Amino acid sequence: MSTYIPTGNEYLSFPTLRQEDGAIESLNVALMKLDGLLEVCGVGDEPLIACPGMQKEAGRWNWRFRENWIPEFENTRHPALRGIFCAPPGERFAFYRVPHLGHGPDFRISVGEVYQTANIRHRLPKCDFVIRMFGWAFEVGLVIDIYAGSLLASLSFRCPGDAKYFFEGEHGREELVPHQSQITTSGPFSIGIECKGDPMLVIGANLSTVGAMSAGLEVPRVPADEWLRRAEDWLRARHVSVPGDAVLETKANRNGHFARFFAMAKTLDTGEVVSMTSRSHRYYVSSAYWDRDSMLWLYPFLVRNDKAHGEALLRYAFGRQLADAGIHSRYISGGVLEFGFELDELLAPLVALAGWNRLYPKDALWEEPAIRAGTLSLIERLKRWRREAFGLYATELMPTDDRIEGGSDLLTYDNALVVHVLENLQPILEKIAPPTAAWAKSEAAAVRAAVRKHLVRDGMFVWGMDAQGNTEIYDEAAGSLTLLPYYGFCAKDDTAYRSTVAYLYSSKYPYLRSGPFSELGNRHTGTPHPWVLSACNSVLSGVRVKEGLDFLRRAPMDNGIACEAVNLSTGAPETGLHFGTCAGFVAHAIVTGCGCEPVGSDQ
Repeated sequence: MSTYIPTGNEYLSFPTLRQEDGAIESLNVALMKLDGLLEVCGVGDEPLIACPGMQKEAGRWNWRFRENWIPEFENTRHPALRGIFCAPPGERFAFYRVPHLGHGPDFRISVGEVYQTANIRHRLPKCDFVIRMFGWAFEVGLVIDIYAGSLLASLSFRCPGDAKYFFEGEHGREELVPHQSQITTSGPFSIGIECKGDPMLVIGANLSTVGAMSAGLEVPRVPADEWLRRAEDWLRARHVSVPGDAVLETKANRNGHFARFFAMAKTLDTGEVVSMTSRSHRYYVSSAYWDRDSMLWLYPFLVRNDKAHGEALLRYAFGRQLADAGIHSRYISGGVLEFGFELDELLAPLVALAGWNRLYPKDALWEEPAIRAGTLSLIERLKRWRREAFGLYATELMPTDDRIEGGSDLLTYDNALVVHVLENLQPILEKIAPPTAAWAKSEAAAVRAAVRKHLVRDGMFVWGMDAQGNTEIYDEAAGSLTLLPYYGFCAKDDTAYRSTVAYLYSSKYPYLRSGPFSELGNRHTGTPHPWVLSACNSVLSGVRVKEGLDFLRRAPMDNGIACEAVNLSTGAPETGLHFGTCAGFVAHAIVTGCGCEPVGSDQ
């Protein structure tokens, strides 16, 4: 099985850069007109971008990262053979330097399958490709227009300077000539590129032939080394320091950048900031939006480390995603993807807004009509889910999106979030709606009391209760009882809370197994594998900080990147590879648990 190095920027995502031979299996861009990702892949087992010389030396490349994100490599036998891949932040291009090893073409572009991904990957059954050699002043390059009825997007591939391009299709090999060659095909094809100087491939993306070529011409308009310097400066401004723990420092930064570029994107067609679980097809429900994932897991790190990105994410939640907030999952446009009400998701944008106001009160985002109206709308929707008989709020789905087991739809965690929102929104509500503020203050106290009355049994918090008063003992990493102090519902030395944690981490609890990477599992993954989110929860709870950080330090996860669950014995991935929003929570947990201040909050 290949080991992958994910990389990219807001526009271009490369989830599958292979560590053994530098090949790139696919790339993707976000398109609002597709309500998800457009992913371009190679031909059969052939990657989208191959480096034949590096393939001859497969397994002999050492990789490291500039500023914990930009991958560079050197040959283990000949260190002078080296290269680098860089997708400068905010740009619609990337460049790839590789050593010239004299084994056929320096690069081979193979295009076979095209996918549209919105939660599930769907192969577009019939795509047409128009391949052109494009000339611009003294520069030439290859542009591939991708059609599925209409033009979806265009990709450019070019080597600056003198290079030859060869089309390899079912009728043999043909050299492509600037301003003359144009090939239309619906079948798989390959392009070989031979560079005269040091091999460097520039990859551009846009909505047309001219646009893609122009994106690719950003190198050499600005030299590659200057783009690299700018990218490093940008990343360095967001670097997190963890004194005395190099491993956690690396994981905080790698996961923070992965979250920034794989749980967020800018759409190629509208330039809008959007958020999703992951831009990698290796995550099993990629490229769709969950309020909880983006606002409770991604946002807390982002808003402190990169204010501009945090603000864009908050505006997205109160913009396109507001109308159906609280509904299971949605497309990046805001339309409903999967149905079912989840109380924690309805509350997630309000948790984020309250967090913003604590950090940046002078910005007063609540004064903006859309955010003011959105806040009050969410509170009114919340009221509809109140169960008068108990003074608690109900949900239809649990925080893992699973159906309620046994009718326990009054969840302790969810109602603790209700209290958190109503209490922490007070400074905003007092300014925009004093009567609502008065209600929220009273209701927070009432819900807090109702939780103590109905959801504490035998001296500990239960998972939930049904309409008949029957309770269930259980926990989920996606909305854990261990987070009650984190959300301010109780102190970490609260007797009921301490008893709850003691039970969950005892041999009595069926979703905890003993091993080198012991952490809470749950029903969602069948086998109760330890969840990475559980380790984050341990850190943020304040009572298992050492254990949680030790788990995150030692677990290899997915080549250092967050996954959903790991193997109990090895810490290697079991489920949910390239989990973008979870990566944000990993970075947040490390920074919080180590007492570090994530720099860059004024960016």
